[in-house]
Formats: sequence, C-alpha cells, structure tokens
Amino acid sequence: MGKAKLLKMFRIAIIGVGKWGMNYVSTVEKSLYKEVEIVAISRLSKKKNLFFTSLNGNKYKLVKWNKLNNIPNLNGIIIASPPQSHRKIASYYIKQKIPILVEKPFTLNFRDTKYLLSLSIKHQSLIKVGHIFLFNETFKKLRKNLTNKSIIKIDSYGYNNGPIRDYSPLWDWGPHDLSMIFSILGFSKNLKLIEVKKISGINNREKWIIKCKVDSIIINIKIGNLYSSKKRLLKVFCKNKKVYIFKENNIRVNNKNYNSPLENQIKNFYYSTRKDNFEYKFFKKDYQLIEKIYLTLSKIESSI
Repeated sequence: MGKAKLLKMFRIAIIGVGKWGMNYVSTVEKSLYKEVEIVAISRLSKKKNLFFTSLNGNKYKLVKWNKLNNIPNLNGIIIASPPQSHRKIASYYIKQKIPILVEKPFTLNFRDTKYLLSLSIKHQSLIKVGHIFLFNETFKKLRKNLTNKSIIKIDSYGYNNGPIRDYSPLWDWGPHDLSMIFSILGFSKNLKLIEVKKISGINNREKWIIKCKVDSIIINIKIGNLYSSKKRLLKVFCKNKKVYIFKENNIRVNNKNYNSPLENQIKNFYYSTRKDNFEYKFFKKDYQLIEKIYLTLSKIESSI
C-alpha cells in the first residue's frame, strides 16, 4: 500500500497545526519517536515559513499540503486540518494511494463520507478516522465486559461550555458518542429516532438532546457546547441490573500499563498500513462503522 514499502520507521506527514495537529505531533515526539518519524508538516495558511517548531522545540520542514506525495518513502498522512477541507485533501491522497488518518469529524455531511469511502475502495487506498475513544483502554475493557450481556438502555453525555466552531457541535461531539454506541451494539443495527431537540444559543452554541432506540434498547444522548460544565459519561444498563460506566476521569487514564488513546490510534494506523496491498475485506467493518456514524448524524440533523 502506498508508493513505498514500510521502512523500519513509519514515515508520516501531518496536515494541520491546530490543537489536534499539535496533539499528534506531541504524541509522536513523546511516546512513538522510536517507531514513527514526522518528515513534514503542512499548514493551510498562506504563511511562507520554511520550518515549523513544535511545542517541544523540534523543527520540521513545512511542505505545501498537495506536495507531500513528492517526499520519498512516505508511509502515511495524518489530516488534522479543519473538517471543511477533508474532502479535498483526503480525495487527493486517496488517488495518490497514500494511506490517510483523518481526524474527526471525518466530514460534515453524509454525501462526502460516502464519496470518500467509495473512492478509497475504488483506488484501494486506506482511510482511518480518528474516533479516539475506541482506542481508550478503559472503553475497550468496558466493551469486552459487555460481551453477551443483555443491554436495555444506554445514556451517553458529551458536552462542554465550548469550544465554538464554525460548524454545528452535533458534528463535533456526536462522532464520539455514536462511535462508542455502535461499537458496543454493532454497526449493522438500525437506529430509530424517537425525539430530537436542538436548543440554539449565540455564537454557534447548541444543545442537542436525542432519544432513540436500537431494537428494544433505549438510547439517550446529550451533546453540545451550550452547557455550563464539561462532561463525558457513558452508562450502559443491563437486564441483570448491573450498570457499566465509562466517565471523564478514566478517559484520560495514563496508567503505566496503558498507552494513551492517541498513541493507540497512531499505532493502529501504522499497523494497518503494513500490508503491501489494500484489501477491503480487512477494513470492511471499520468502513461500515464510519458510514453508520455519519449517516446517523445526517439523519439527526435533518430531523429538526
């Protein structure tokens, strides 16, 4: 896969130097420097700097976003630019057959999601999406504990007082909740909307209160950036009256025995590129999950 076989080091470029672009850079520098090499950084601004200096003081060559394919032995690209740019950048590198990891939200509408996934299959070029909670060790343990359990209800809350984006917080926060819910219940399940409420504030602040069901399982979701405090909580209720909880204070666990979720996510991207050729059958479940998440977001948005 890609233009060159994977070398000893996984050679990547990162597009975007905002908060999440910096998170990727810092994670590689602190935890993955023996396995991953950042060979270039791209920014979408028109500043003419030749180099970019990370928060840790390391310098990287700045390369125009559509010139990264000229870098020898490039194994993958992380796209952490604003989501409005994802279709243009992702499609460009899919056609170049360079594996990409796209930060969430993958897109801001289902049409673009479907287009990019189909383009990836057509050109046999890998896409991974940064639904980071799926790589959290605590969440993975919770999901494993739910195997063969009879679930009756899920409450999922992800909200804060900000941040303010130039797109709806439904698409900013929603991928987290839906990725975890569908990861637990299965992406083949159909979600039926029961009630959707949207409360709008100033400066693109919103509350979304969503009630839905999958088969007989009731799901309550609260997301948005119009709340007075921050919360990340997932509660799964089972027939045996046991409640499984995944909450904010263990999302960021950095236990000695655990890698950080972002480190796990980058490693997953790295290992996913190790085959010489893309074979859809190995990534079919990933693609179906991505499609389900963004189709559901689109349905929620259009229900208002």
